[in-house]
Amino acid sequence: MDQSDSVAFVTSAWQRDWTVVLDPNRYRMVVASHCHDFPIRLIVLNNFDSPNEAARARRAAEGLVAEGVATQVVNAEQILNESVLACFGLDSQIFWQRNPWFTTAHLAALHLLRGRARWICYQSGDVWLDRRAEWVPRALKALAREPDVRGLNLCRNIYREHYVANCDDETPDLWISAWWGRREQPGLKALGFCLSDHAYLIPVSPQPAWHFGFSDEELAPFRAYWPTYATPCFEMLYNLAMKRQSFRHAALKPDASGRPLTKHKSFPKDAPLKLWLYRVLGYYRPGGRLATRAVAGD
Repeated sequence: MDQSDSVAFVTSAWQRDWTVVLDPNRYRMVVASHCHDFPIRLIVLNNFDSPNEAARARRAAEGLVAEGVATQVVNAEQILNESVLACFGLDSQIFWQRNPWFTTAHLAALHLLRGRARWICYQSGDVWLDRRAEWVPRALKALAREPDVRGLNLCRNIYREHYVANCDDETPDLWISAWWGRREQPGLKALGFCLSDHAYLIPVSPQPAWHFGFSDEELAPFRAYWPTYATPCFEMLYNLAMKRQSFRHAALKPDASGRPLTKHKSFPKDAPLKLWLYRVLGYYRPGGRLATRAVAGD
């Protein structure tokens, strides 16, 4: 694959989850599960209240870089200055006052990858592939055949039948949605087809360029379908950009072996002892209850 089709792998870590996301065994498993040689493996740190925790997370991430497992670690807040946000159509003062923490990692990654990669493969820290899967080449070919489909999600295990029942179109590799063409608001039938920050593949520098400047009135229809604490979020900005340009979004169909398929389990909220116990029991390690399964022959 030449540089013009290069895919960068990105994940983010914040104060509550960094001890799991940046665990060397966990991180190696997550990257290796995609069976792809990502030339860039970027870790974005964001949303730290404690300087001590931020410093510890930074050391852990830099350790992964030193081992060659990751290639770069950055702090989102240090990247997203006024001029960078302006390039995305965002007013800096409004952005930082309007709950930015579910957006910063994605924007920082898109900015840093300009001119370095064509695609970004983002995976949230509390998501894993059920089994290892070589899916990237197939996904890129599928998107190349559908130029009005800008990006895709990896299929989530609990939505399998929903994709089939509610897609607007499909190809041998994609379930495709253009929900904004058939309803004013993103309802339950759009579930799984709007961008999901669990695991997605989108272009770094598309034409026209990313523009995420939207009014509160434009964001309002989405608020009923996202939790208040996560509003606004990058998914909302992306989906509005898709609607504005009449682009479609897709979910990648699992292949004949049922791969790739993502699973998700939120980290225990406000329960550090439970998170510690899960770590001690190896739930997040390769082969653990909340990790990619070890299957003979993989």
